[in-house]
Amino acid sequence: ARRAAGAPHDDAATDDDDATDDDDATEPAYAEMYADPDYFKLEAGDSETAYITVTNSGEATLTASITLGSSTSPDVFALGGSSTIILGDSESTTRSLLISPASEGSYFAEVRLDHDGANSSPAYTSVYAEAYGGAVEDCSNGVDDDGDFDVDCDDSDCASDPACSGSGDPCCSDVGDVNTWNNCQDSAAVSCLCALDSYCCGTGWDSLCMDEYIGDCGATTCGP
Repeated sequence: ARRAAGAPHDDAATDDDDATDDDDATEPAYAEMYADPDYFKLEAGDSETAYITVTNSGEATLTASITLGSSTSPDVFALGGSSTIILGDSESTTRSLLISPASEGSYFAEVRLDHDGANSSPAYTSVYAEAYGGAVEDCSNGVDDDGDFDVDCDDSDCASDPACSGSGDPCCSDVGDVNTWNNCQDSAAVSCLCALDSYCCGTGWDSLCMDEYIGDCGATTCGP
């Protein structure tokens, strides 16, 4: 219908056609929260960090408090930064969540956000952690010894192991055990070594064994 002459015109600057018209009203604050990542698998004694992001997707100022909820595993999770959050229109902030399990087990963190936004308060997000430990990865047996889903040289624990070095020969190292000589890759040097020093072929492995394997017995697998 045509607007009557002289009738008030409704626009963003002059919303004057109705005293209760809210076309130009500010949208209320609205709280959103998520964790990234929300699942960890780590070795007991190690630490990882999740990041908790809080966003105000409304227009009014959002005031909130972020804490660990009562269901959180004790002594494993620590929330960093200020617990008080104030966010303007479409603003976000991030808090760190340190995960430090001392022993094997399954752990859970409940992050709680109490806020004055238009949606439900408190809001929650969760972080889970699985800690493994105890077993040590054998870097040359084809088995996932420590249960972290990485086998032998794919396991970060084997990064400095001689079996995972350029030569791939564990006997080129001065660190080993009673079984090390079984994995030597130069059979002629092994025969020489066992005849020269029986300690290295059944009792243990040390720097002298390595020197004899490489030097006296001339192993060709250790490189220049």
